[in-house]
Amino acid sequence: MSSFTDLGYIFLGLSLVIAVYACIASLMSVRSQNNSLRTRSLISMYLIALLMVSAASVLVYSFINHDFGLRYVTMHSNRSMPLYYTIAAFYSGQEGSLLYWSTTLSVLTAISLFIYRNASYKIVGYSTTILAAVFIFFVYVLVFHANPFERLPMDMPDGQGLNPLLRDPGMLIHPPLLLAGYMSWTIPFAFGIAGLLSNDIGIRWIQLIRKPTLVAWGLQTGGLVLGGWWAYHVLGWGGYWGWDPVENVAFLPWLTGTAFLHSIMVVERRKKLQLWSISLLIATFSLSIFGTFIVRSGILSSVHNFAESDVGHYFLAFFATSLAASISLVMIKSKSLTDVTTFESATARESGFLINNIIFVSIAFATFWGTIYPMISEALGNQRITVGAPFYEKVNGPLFLILLFLMGIGPLLNWSNTKREILLQKLQLPISVFTICLLIGIGFSGDIVLSLGFSACSFVLATILYEYLTGAKTRTRNSSENYFYAVYSLLKVDRRKYGGYLVHLSVVILAIGIIGSSGLQTHKEINMPINSQTTIGEYTLEYTGSATIEKADHTILASQIVVSRENRETTREMLPQTIYYDNFETQPTSRVAIIPFIKEDLYIFQSGVDANSATFAIFINPLVNLVWVGSSLMILALTIIFWPVSDKRKYKTHSKSS
Repeated sequence: MSSFTDLGYIFLGLSLVIAVYACIASLMSVRSQNNSLRTRSLISMYLIALLMVSAASVLVYSFINHDFGLRYVTMHSNRSMPLYYTIAAFYSGQEGSLLYWSTTLSVLTAISLFIYRNASYKIVGYSTTILAAVFIFFVYVLVFHANPFERLPMDMPDGQGLNPLLRDPGMLIHPPLLLAGYMSWTIPFAFGIAGLLSNDIGIRWIQLIRKPTLVAWGLQTGGLVLGGWWAYHVLGWGGYWGWDPVENVAFLPWLTGTAFLHSIMVVERRKKLQLWSISLLIATFSLSIFGTFIVRSGILSSVHNFAESDVGHYFLAFFATSLAASISLVMIKSKSLTDVTTFESATARESGFLINNIIFVSIAFATFWGTIYPMISEALGNQRITVGAPFYEKVNGPLFLILLFLMGIGPLLNWSNTKREILLQKLQLPISVFTICLLIGIGFSGDIVLSLGFSACSFVLATILYEYLTGAKTRTRNSSENYFYAVYSLLKVDRRKYGGYLVHLSVVILAIGIIGSSGLQTHKEINMPINSQTTIGEYTLEYTGSATIEKADHTILASQIVVSRENRETTREMLPQTIYYDNFETQPTSRVAIIPFIKEDLYIFQSGVDANSATFAIFINPLVNLVWVGSSLMILALTIIFWPVSDKRKYKTHSKSS
């Protein structure tokens, strides 16, 4: 089988050679305006995608056929693994995840260049050059330093198997989405730098960059959400976000990318914030590479470090080089770009977007500083000082609260200027709702911080309701539509505006879930003898014993807990588990037992078992299901925004606006 797997390495080598040609040819085509060179460079990028898909297919086939002559297959799979985990092992380690990244980049590059092949000559040419250059770096690392097709001196009878923490359904979705999210920021970055080189950062540039940006943002959002869901039901600490370094570096490009999505609206509508927008885009791409460096180097301790190796310094060098080159280009072109000094009014929508951007960047900076501070403290003082969740909650919590209020005020602002009396009139309903909710919250709970958080969410909900009702009222007055159909029509006619409000609605639902599950959580750790009971909230839990279950390649130690609720006759059974996999006996993994009720989750983690008792961490997480509901709605809203509008509807909308 060695000759077959050698094909994979040959495909990688050919991709590298063709990428070098495409990079040079596309740059020369712009300089010489040679259409033949331009066509050949585009065809080269399409061919690279085909070669990379072929290389990835070779590795997947090697996993499926248990080719334990390949070092990478031997290290990350074995014969007893189910087929779905065997395939997922493809991206579970260093070499495979880089191959997945490079393959996805090549495919998205080919699709993007094909879609925009007839766009501005210079932008397409420069974009091809940049995309090829980024691809060259990744494939260079694969070919010379992280070869997934490296063979062992002899075939092994079986492999080591997949890391126990990765043997979870989340492995099938979360890593591919998050890696694709990291990678996909390369596409808008390339178009952004191309626009800068072409002196064309305006309406045409926005039209090119908007959809790739939405794709990148959507993939990053999905990856983050699924990562939180995975952590929630595996790690056992009762939460879904712990401000872990690897979580943070995945969050950073999402923050600056979200700011960028808002800032390009100002570029499109008011031809302002060009310099700011391109700077945000560069920051987003650079933070994606920085995140890869953190994960690949293992320089920071994290429960998510499954793929560190000795290639981290290559990513650090690439990060520094690309960032320095981008900043230098921005400085050279800065005089031709609009800045933030030309706003006409503090109550203009563009002013609201700028403040929104500043808050997002402030959160990103605080998160970035907290993430790298352990490295800095060790370098300067020979002592590593870790930064925990309390730091992020104290610094970022108030900033997120300000963002919520801005989400409620922003939609009420007009472009250019909003008269204060009109703004105050629009704010009457949101402010009234906020005040009532705040007084009720303080009266019932006495917790000002929690009440303020929930009230801020109600403020945004009232704004969204006001905008939808105002739009629906206008439609019902001018047509025979009822209110419900009018709301549906608003989404059809103006998906960007009202789909954006749906995104805001999903963020509010998510925020309510986060505030409730973190601020109202009940926690109890207890050692329970067999047949003993304990209570938490309205639940009574009885521990009836533990049992060991032998499987093909692992052993399960499960405990049985019978749960009853006040004034309820029915009982529920919960089985928290500890699993010991062959070859990983010193790395047990857990399966948390969760009962999702409408208003809360009952969550039990098994932390220890002996002959006569067991120790459990028990949590009640109020409103936590809203975290998953809000996240799902966010992806749905993004799909609505992204869904193409028919040419006929475009024409009608354009005619009305004209």
